[in-house]
Amino acid sequence: MRTLAALLAAMAFLSAVRTPSADPGDDVFRAYANPIWVAFDDTSVAEDHTEAPLSISPSRNPFRGETSFDLVLPAAGPAVLSVHDASGHLVKSLNTGWSPAGPRTVTWDGTDSSGRPVASGVYLVRLKAQAGAVVAKCVLVR
Repeated sequence: MRTLAALLAAMAFLSAVRTPSADPGDDVFRAYANPIWVAFDDTSVAEDHTEAPLSISPSRNPFRGETSFDLVLPAAGPAVLSVHDASGHLVKSLNTGWSPAGPRTVTWDGTDSSGRPVASGVYLVRLKAQAGAVVAKCVLVR
């Protein structure tokens, strides 16, 4: 709950309203600041602070040919790990579907979805899950 209190203190300038969600025992706190909506479920904050945040980090950066990404998912559920070029176009989906909670490693071989090697450059790796989305930058050197 300490994380929640810190976030609320930092957002004191926002107008806030508490609205019930579809589940009667699950309230969602929503705060609005033009033009950004911030929403989080205060019942999902771990009391013992053992829940790890959603994260992704490349193991080798820059890399040649192949690299791996260390992921942490705070909860099991659907997750998508995708590689995009610097302009945002999808290069390859590395993981789609149900993923278990906790840490794991996913490898990218430096190829696109057709199996062709991609050019040297900056690539963005995006992890999207129920807990949100995070992006890591990696550099491929051929």
